[in-house]
Amino acid sequence: MLANRRGRELAFVGAGIPRDVDELLLERGSTYLQRAFQPTLGLLTATETRDALRLPIDDAGRSIEPDALTHLVENAQGYPYAVQLLGQQAWLSNPSAKAITLTDAQAATNLNVEGVGYQLHHPTISKLPRNQRAYLAAVAKGPQPTRTRDIIQSLAETERLRILFDTTT
Repeated sequence: MLANRRGRELAFVGAGIPRDVDELLLERGSTYLQRAFQPTLGLLTATETRDALRLPIDDAGRSIEPDALTHLVENAQGYPYAVQLLGQQAWLSNPSAKAITLTDAQAATNLNVEGVGYQLHHPTISKLPRNQRAYLAAVAKGPQPTRTRDIIQSLAETERLRILFDTTT
């Protein structure tokens, strides 16, 4: 607003996971942001993912081996955030090398699984009450798919009672 009053042009571009953007929009004082255009970025095609990984690497004067690029494209599965993380980790795996190799791409994939899991899921899971976190942990450890009844039966009696009745965090 101040920049506009002084005749200056100002643009703001932000990106985030929809859940985080929604939280930001609920904040007091974000009324201008609430009226802003909010496009949703969906999954990328394999070609778009390939370009999103390769073009910045080429522009920076490095290259990526074809098998390394294929590995990253397959593991990103079109998720823009995964493309960013995989590209960054592959780049950093051996930053002084002229080319990103399959070994670099595989190392990036291993780091990406941990990074995405933590960065995407931790903020949500950490806000859940203890009983819901215990239930999710039991689901993750069991065979897939698993019925709720089987999950509850697999937990110790005290844990079952806590899941059913405890709502504290």
